[in-house]
Amino acid sequence: MALRRPSEPIQKALGWSILQSAFKLTGLYGVGKLMALWFGPAGLALIGQFQNLLYLQQNAGGAAVHNALIQGMSQQKAEGRDEESYLRKGLALGMILSLGVALLWWAVLPWLLAPVLGGDFPLWLAILLPITVLGSAFWAGALAQAASERHYRRNALLNMAQTSSTVLFFGILGYQGGLVGACLGLALAQIPPAVYAYLHLKPRLGEWWLQAWRYGTQRTYLHSPMWPLVGMALYSVGMTQVVLVLIRSQLLAEFSAETAGWWEGVQRIGNLWVPVISTLMTSHFLPALSQAKDRTTYTRLSLQAALGSSALVGIYALVVLILGDRAITFLFSQAFSPMLLVLPLHLATDVIKAGVWGLHNAMLARKKARWLMLIDMSFQSLYVFGVFWATPRYGWEASVTAYAIGMAINAIVTIVLWKKIQRTVPGLHPNADLDLL
Repeated sequence: MALRRPSEPIQKALGWSILQSAFKLTGLYGVGKLMALWFGPAGLALIGQFQNLLYLQQNAGGAAVHNALIQGMSQQKAEGRDEESYLRKGLALGMILSLGVALLWWAVLPWLLAPVLGGDFPLWLAILLPITVLGSAFWAGALAQAASERHYRRNALLNMAQTSSTVLFFGILGYQGGLVGACLGLALAQIPPAVYAYLHLKPRLGEWWLQAWRYGTQRTYLHSPMWPLVGMALYSVGMTQVVLVLIRSQLLAEFSAETAGWWEGVQRIGNLWVPVISTLMTSHFLPALSQAKDRTTYTRLSLQAALGSSALVGIYALVVLILGDRAITFLFSQAFSPMLLVLPLHLATDVIKAGVWGLHNAMLARKKARWLMLIDMSFQSLYVFGVFWATPRYGWEASVTAYAIGMAINAIVTIVLWKKIQRTVPGLHPNADLDLL
């Protein structure tokens, strides 16, 4: 089936996505460059460990309701029902998750601190970490509301506010306090965006805290229809961040902090495209796919999401490969040049990953969270096994080979299951003629 010329909504979504992503990438570049110049590969590895723990607690807490709110509020809107009631319940569930994650972290901290962050890492900062992300539910709610309404400008401004906060706090505290100050800055940077999102949502929420209290004490949240997507988010972020921590810990134990820093650099170059694709998916494709009523529209949007994402990442990968060593020096420093050996394979795999991500959002829109969990579980397990088996035998470079093999298998399984959804899901009517774009 030939793809149509992109219509105005997708062009608008792509335009705002590129604008905010350019802003975010500039901020990430500044932060990454400072990390490389101030702390070198070894320092980058430690900050990477801390960031993974930060993202784990943020996204396993309040931000876990993000996709569930987008999908649910989009459907509420399409069916003419009240979106704000759904939003309030999502925020209440997010706050409950944030508190639960904080309590769990404090309970296991005595056993995790030294193995994961090192014996010299300050205990007070590890205790403070979950407190800084308690407001992530408001951030997720504001983004979800903008996405469900396809308000691309508001979505962009919210993300740009978060980027500005990260750059400001990291730059000032990292300069003043070294590695510990940099980590503290990354944690404290999460507070201003949450406050900003809360002030935006407050006029529409009423006495949300009273409703959240009732929602929690009456245990209504246990029967929430959001749980399949929330469960998917909890699993996905938990598995992803834990896998990164495990791999980095393996490289630290098997080789050195400098080697782990090279691997971290490869991940960061590969992740520079993520803000563009993530914003495009959550602000446009996931809401549109959730509202798709006929098979033709669903198929067209799915292919646009997959092929468009792969094309954008392919262009980015080509530019990085053409620049070669100059790209590494520009992004980091000459101390990171050994990672040039594995960069082509990693970027080629990222092109496949972007397409897979598009189809995963199409499956998520059809509430196939369990399928996605099984796919991701298989990929992550294979990836970790490959790293732990291959790196002692063939060097740290084998970690990228394990990533490529796992993603190739992931892509094949994803395509097969997406085709099954496209052919058999009852909610997609083959003869309807709806065009959401």
